[in-house]
Amino acid sequence: MVEEDKIVKKVYDIRLLRRLITYLKPYKLLIIGAALLSLIGIGLQLTLPYLTKIAIDEYIIPVYYKFTPPSPAQVSEMEKIIGKPLLKLNENTWLLHSADIKKIDSKKLTYISKERFYLQKKTLRLIPYNELHKINKRELLSLRKSDLEGIKRIAFLYLILLIIILGLNFAMIYLMEYIGQVVIRDIRVKTFSHLERLTISFFDHNPVGRLVTRLTNDGQALNQFFTEVVVSIFTNVFMLIGVVIVMLRLNIRLSLITFVIIPPLVFMTNLFRIKVRKVYRIVRTRLARINTNLNENLTGIKIVKLFNRERENYQRFEGINHKYYEANMQQIIVYGVFRPLIELLLSCGIALIIWWGGGEVIQATLSLGVLVAFLTYLEMFFNPIREISERFNIMQSSLAACEKIFGLLDKTGFEPEPLASLKLRRSGKAHLRLRRTQAEKIRSPKTLKELKGEIEFRKVWFSYDEEPVIKDVSFQIKKGESVAIVGETGAGKTSLINLLTKFYEPQKGEILIDGVDIRNLDNSFLRSNLAVVSQDSFIFSGSIRDNIKLTNDQMSEESIRKAAKIVNAHQFIERLPQGYKQDVKERGAILSSGECQLLSFARALAFNPKILILDEATKEVDPETESLIRDAITKLLRSRTSIVIAHRLSTIKNVNRIIVLHKGRIIEQGTHEELMSNQGFYANLYELQYK
Repeated sequence: MVEEDKIVKKVYDIRLLRRLITYLKPYKLLIIGAALLSLIGIGLQLTLPYLTKIAIDEYIIPVYYKFTPPSPAQVSEMEKIIGKPLLKLNENTWLLHSADIKKIDSKKLTYISKERFYLQKKTLRLIPYNELHKINKRELLSLRKSDLEGIKRIAFLYLILLIIILGLNFAMIYLMEYIGQVVIRDIRVKTFSHLERLTISFFDHNPVGRLVTRLTNDGQALNQFFTEVVVSIFTNVFMLIGVVIVMLRLNIRLSLITFVIIPPLVFMTNLFRIKVRKVYRIVRTRLARINTNLNENLTGIKIVKLFNRERENYQRFEGINHKYYEANMQQIIVYGVFRPLIELLLSCGIALIIWWGGGEVIQATLSLGVLVAFLTYLEMFFNPIREISERFNIMQSSLAACEKIFGLLDKTGFEPEPLASLKLRRSGKAHLRLRRTQAEKIRSPKTLKELKGEIEFRKVWFSYDEEPVIKDVSFQIKKGESVAIVGETGAGKTSLINLLTKFYEPQKGEILIDGVDIRNLDNSFLRSNLAVVSQDSFIFSGSIRDNIKLTNDQMSEESIRKAAKIVNAHQFIERLPQGYKQDVKERGAILSSGECQLLSFARALAFNPKILILDEATKEVDPETESLIRDAITKLLRSRTSIVIAHRLSTIKNVNRIIVLHKGRIIEQGTHEELMSNQGFYANLYELQYK
């Protein structure tokens, strides 16, 4: 199984979050601001149910009870219990509000009447609630005018608070969306930069589709983490704490009865967290496989059609897609079980409040306003749990994506295989001495004042896996010398070029340019003095001009045109509707393979390299164009060191020297005439090709 697809058994890794949060540090002031806005909003939201309680207890159903104690001392004691003076009705009777009853111990309710009364405060008129319906509507409205005004004030204040909460939420969401966008921008840039620095061997082992998924789908999942999870979880946790505190302040006994549902809630949430993390890892992995398969099929669509692979590719994609569908269905099942259970617990909590709280209201030990407020607070208690479960969904997706992205950022490329893997007979101590010697040779990268172009391979061994493809290769190329490397397919020709360009490093031996080990040379310096025209002429989307000059914005229009004319690309470029400004589309879609090859020639020559490498560079060019290019190459090779790799031996007759590779070893060297006269491997190849 590919390392990318392995499922880690550990459910939760706090190190991932710690590492992820480091990207938030540059924006901590904005996060603090968003958190403060959230806290203010929480405080205001917690006020809303309390306003409802006040509206019910003070204005809608203001219930009073008669208190007739046998002595004034008990009045003073009662005032200490409720924390305020009692309202005196007459010489022997005082009034107690229903909201104050909850503060009184049941043993001290002896002298409090069971009958409920409505009090008209201005006139101290006391009316039993069971007689209010006997009063006509007009008189009743007049009687309760102050209550109506109080309700209007509460409603107006409620509306103002809602508007403020809306504004605070907008500001918080805007801040977090902004933070999320800039953070994910930073992560994408860092990931892309890291990808560009990885060795070619890394890309040999990782499909392009999977890497694209890391920067796109997984990047978007991380964006959701910053925009929807970070402050949201903070807000919801504080909302839960706030609700618990307010409920305990309102009524401790009713709160404790309500909290009976918390243990099963914690158990279910923890179980849900474990299940959903596993599912999300599977979902992200299978999504990456879909992207990999799509990239492969769409990139090779011509081959698919030419070889009638549509049905087979469809069946393969259908299988991968079905596994992705199954993973998503597992996720739906987990949520389909969890959400109804949460709602069931909420219903149980409501039932407990109605059962116990309703009985307390009937017994006059709890006000109706407190009971209604409790029902609202219970809903507010479960709302964060619902949101946290939703955010947990996003967090698991983000952590799964985070695991993939950080796994990618931790890649440093594949180290060269130790010599033991090349099946060389070396003891363990000898191997350690070799690694230590190599490490000592690799110093900080450096540049040369001027690169002359002298190349030397000194006893070089190299392997991609276990079997070596380059075996004890040694040769020298002098400044300005033109050398061809020939051999059968798989002989190691292109591998030599990959080593020279530092796409890979040899497991043993040295490669020197101007007497300096290229491992000690700065990559940018080395490659700026090399130009490679390979078998696959890769063309970027953009204009012809951009494809020739690439990153060199200092290159003049004259230099661009001169390079194109030398390789005879100028003629077809001028025929294009917009000439050098013509957009060639992705991978040069509007150009023929031969035109793409000419364009890559112009690109290489425009940089005037000290060392020119042609790796089957005339492979895609027709014979007429090839002859023109050959004339141009002959002129160019006189002033620079060059290496030519070709299967068509007719293209290398005029080079200074030919090196013949066979199964990773040099078996012959010399000019074309010398090798032909030797009647060796090269002569056999030539005769096989042309006779």
